[in-house]
Amino acid sequence: MKRYTTARGIIEHNFKFLLGQLGDGRWGFPGGGVEEGETPEQAVVREIREETGIHAIVNKQLAVIEGLNDSKQYWFYCTHVRGPQRMRAGDDFIKVEYVTRPDIYNLFRRGSLKFIPREVLDYIGITAASGR
Repeated sequence: MKRYTTARGIIEHNFKFLLGQLGDGRWGFPGGGVEEGETPEQAVVREIREETGIHAIVNKQLAVIEGLNDSKQYWFYCTHVRGPQRMRAGDDFIKVEYVTRPDIYNLFRRGSLKFIPREVLDYIGITAASGR
């Protein structure tokens, strides 16, 4: 069985975090599959650009989650370095926008946020008990 590897990016800009809305109404951080010959870091930069139009750089690996069926998911903290005056939703998202920590917390509480590992929530300062 072939291993499926994905990479997701947490992009912070002006104290807000970039999320995209999926067609089913849930929100998630940009990212996607790692292509053959690509590192997870290269994949997340490419996916962010394809899904939002933003050029980002990877600052730090936050988590690696081993999943079912030999899958692996990498999570990175990234910086928005340049991009269009107006972000655009591409590929998987119908809308992209920067949101605050309380916004992320509220999406998390309502079940409107795609899976985010505890390590990532902790890193960006969101706990299940508070909306910090």
